[in-house]
Amino acid sequence: MKAWARNLALAICLGAASTAFAEKELVMLNDGVSGMGEIVSTTETSIKVKFEIDGNPGEAVLLASRLDPHNFYGIRMKHMEHTVENHVRLAVWAAQNGLFKRAKFQMDRARDLDPEIEAKIKDKPEIMAGIAQRLVDSARAAYKKGDLKLARELASLLATRFAETEQGELAASVLDKLEAEIEAKANAKASAREKLVADQAEGAAKEEAQKRNAVMKGLEKVQRRGQKQNTSGLRANNRSTGKRHFESAAKDFKNVLKMIDARRKSHTDDAELMGMLDQLEAEVKGEAVAAYINAGNIELWRQNYNGAQDYGNQAVAVDPESQAAKSFLNKTATYFHMGGDDWGRRRGGGRR
Repeated sequence: MKAWARNLALAICLGAASTAFAEKELVMLNDGVSGMGEIVSTTETSIKVKFEIDGNPGEAVLLASRLDPHNFYGIRMKHMEHTVENHVRLAVWAAQNGLFKRAKFQMDRARDLDPEIEAKIKDKPEIMAGIAQRLVDSARAAYKKGDLKLARELASLLATRFAETEQGELAASVLDKLEAEIEAKANAKASAREKLVADQAEGAAKEEAQKRNAVMKGLEKVQRRGQKQNTSGLRANNRSTGKRHFESAAKDFKNVLKMIDARRKSHTDDAELMGMLDQLEAEVKGEAVAAYINAGNIELWRQNYNGAQDYGNQAVAVDPESQAAKSFLNKTATYFHMGGDDWGRRRGGGRR
């Protein structure tokens, strides 16, 4: 069976899974590639899937860490025995993977089965604090690497989703510091470029450097505005407000990309500027994709799959090579395939 396990990823990538299964389900890896297979069994950390290549059947076990979190959640929810223990464990797993609304749903299901569950879960505060601490550790690692934007996003997540924890309160206090550091880093970059201009001897070279600097300053001003809009979206408690900020951020980033394209056409003879524009374009594309995904995640939370897919399409349109954009678009397709079953109605008419 080990040989089949090694071949499963290839089967999924090629879309070669058998169409003869009595009940096929979508299996999606965390890099966005997917295929159809028959779910044999699940545990709290893995699934066993049956597949077929060239008419030859096989089985393999995939760890939950290799799967798209939403996909694993849906499969596990459908196939697990609905016991208090399983619901609590799935709630913890969902929270650890950022699926906070689904984590709450699982705890609600556990309470439905055992109204006294709260009294029995002695370590609930420690569970939440432990998840928050892992996010803190990730934010610190990103900060040490100089990835201030990732550190800011993780801090925003802590401040908004783990506000009741000590780590969440701390994150709220450092958000402004991170934003100030990002601002300072941008200013330092601009100052370094200004110094290069000042160090140029008078003449044609200095004039070209001044023009180049003016171009970049104009582009970075709009980029910075988009970055601030994205930060406001991350910090917004109201999701509608957050989505508006993300949309504004994406609009600013796309404007920067249009401006970059125009500058390329008007400065074709400046090789140095072309290199600077290439670097900025790659950075801004990533920021635009992230803004669209942030807005799309709000639509997923609202169960508006068409809206989420629209944002995914816009992200892919910005950067067709972006793995993050393609993965998000594939994620929205997962919900369509499942028909919303794993977002179904709870007893009493509530939504998960």
